[in-house]
Amino acid sequence: MPISKPHSTLGADNKGSCSNLAIYLEKENEELDRIIKKSSSMSEIYQLENRKQGFFTASEINISTIDVISSIDNNKRKLGANDAKYFAPTISFSENELNHIAFLTTGKREVTSVFDLNLSELEQFNNLIREYGCKVMDNYALNFNRQDKGIKTGADLVYFAKIEHFRKYKGTDKEVINGKEISGEYKKGLQSHIHIIVSRKDKTQILKLSPTCNEKQTNRKIGNNEYQVGFD
Repeated sequence: MPISKPHSTLGADNKGSCSNLAIYLEKENEELDRIIKKSSSMSEIYQLENRKQGFFTASEINISTIDVISSIDNNKRKLGANDAKYFAPTISFSENELNHIAFLTTGKREVTSVFDLNLSELEQFNNLIREYGCKVMDNYALNFNRQDKGIKTGADLVYFAKIEHFRKYKGTDKEVINGKEISGEYKKGLQSHIHIIVSRKDKTQILKLSPTCNEKQTNRKIGNNEYQVGFD
């Protein structure tokens, strides 16, 4: 279960608003909307509408993009113009891990796409992925070694996560370079992963938290005050 560099921003400028990134992460919902517009079947429209993904946190699901942008952009007290305002790691799963999650969801049958799952199964599938994502963010919080300052779980951070179920080939993929696949085409099989937008500041807006810190856990002392820095 690889995780991208925790300081990734998916190419966005993280010194300003997260709006471009949050809107970009609506791309799968927008694709479903395009399919819905072409459908005349109320049953199909219902199925597609209920496959859309909202953002989630440690305690809430189906959060709107507008609320995500507002929360991240307003959680920046005392951050300068050139300071990073957020980071955007991605949690990716191996083929075997996704097959195992699908097995837990369906009981036994082979699943090659999330469209093989009915809505009830898809909800269970998403719940398992969300639960894992929240555990990863709990660990992310602990790695700052600031438990003494109240950073104990992901609930002490300001973050929003979103599940995506598809990936497309890029021009840099070896399959495209070798001429076996076309850039922009969807990759086959289960491709579910989680995108995260996490604020540089904690929920209290007192602490700056940066996974880009070069130091591991380190004790520092200024005057009579001793504190820890670093990200493990």
